[in-house]
Amino acid sequence: MRLQALQRLYPGLPTPVDLATAAPATADADTAPMAAWDTAHWAAQILADNHELELAEAKAQHARLQAHRTALEQRGDPTVGVRASRERGGQERVLGVYLSVPLGHAGRRADTQAALAQAEMAEQELAHQRARIEAEAWRTAAEVEQARQTRGQLQRAQARIARSAVLQSRAYALGESPLADLLLARRNALEAQLAADGAALDEMQSHAKLLLDTHQLWQAPGAHRH
Repeated sequence: MRLQALQRLYPGLPTPVDLATAAPATADADTAPMAAWDTAHWAAQILADNHELELAEAKAQHARLQAHRTALEQRGDPTVGVRASRERGGQERVLGVYLSVPLGHAGRRADTQAALAQAEMAEQELAHQRARIEAEAWRTAAEVEQARQTRGQLQRAQARIARSAVLQSRAYALGESPLADLLLARRNALEAQLAADGAALDEMQSHAKLLLDTHQLWQAPGAHRH
């Protein structure tokens, strides 16, 4: 009834699949020709297009350019000019050349030192952000592989326990096993099924987060894939 209500509210909603056997959906071949479950490759994809890291790099670059510009302003630009005038009622013409060289002062030196300090702080912040983002990228990629392995182990265990419950049911039907053993076997089968379903959900969630971090799950309008 709930499924029918959802399908009426949301036409085109796909029918749920068996989570115990479902594998996480991979990206379309035309959008992400990646090797499946490769931790190093996934981590590299996250780092290749990370807005937080790009912002830190832009700030560091801006601080470097600002420091360079301030250092150049400490050395004043010389000015060369030509001057012409008339004297004695225009009877004499005087031509002259002048050179002006402004000298740096304490204020400009202080500005340069402050700009260099800002650039150094920006570089340190960039290094900190890069280390943090790299660690998070590797952790996110590794979680997918771990979730895949856990899901596989629990599904194999669930299959074995389900077969055991079937055999126990047959033994009970033949009078070779008490009811208590049958109920215990069915309970174990249900718990194994729940554990396998939970592991499949965890794998789907970790995989979706990975696709989100690599900008393959959602993408801003007009954005181009790398």
